[in-house]
Amino acid sequence: MDLHQALRAASLPAGLTFQAYRHRTESDLKGAIRTGGAVRLVKGAFAEGKSIAFTHRREIDENFLRLAGMMLSEEARENGFYPIFGTHDDRIIDRIIRMAHRRGWPADAYEFEMLYGVRCRYQEQLVRSGAKLRLYLPFGTDWRPYAVRRVGECPQNAAFLIRSLVRR
Repeated sequence: MDLHQALRAASLPAGLTFQAYRHRTESDLKGAIRTGGAVRLVKGAFAEGKSIAFTHRREIDENFLRLAGMMLSEEARENGFYPIFGTHDDRIIDRIIRMAHRRGWPADAYEFEMLYGVRCRYQEQLVRSGAKLRLYLPFGTDWRPYAVRRVGECPQNAAFLIRSLVRR
């Protein structure tokens, strides 16, 4: 986070990614909201103990939505904060869109990020509805460890991975 602040002080483009499953994220996010800038919120993909992270999916989802609420606060908007939500979970995305709308955030003032090729129909639906969506594509020779982490994070991702490999 110190590096992020130094890069921003030098007027270089930099953003942060916070993981909703970590207990410390709320505190880190409060600081980021005070200073403005871009923060990408993801659920988190690494195995951590209960002293460091939430370990149950329901807790992680609840914390993700609570943190999203902070990211869509009046303070965040006043400080030039740019919320980014990295998730494929349509229930969470739909709740964030409703929350942003109720709080007066225009659709172009925040965005969602999803993996290219995962839930394509839903991605198209999001864009048609006016949501801002950025797709990312991991590539290169080290794609396997990334894919394994995504499957570890959410076992349903195994089906996405298998389908994409079979289509080749």
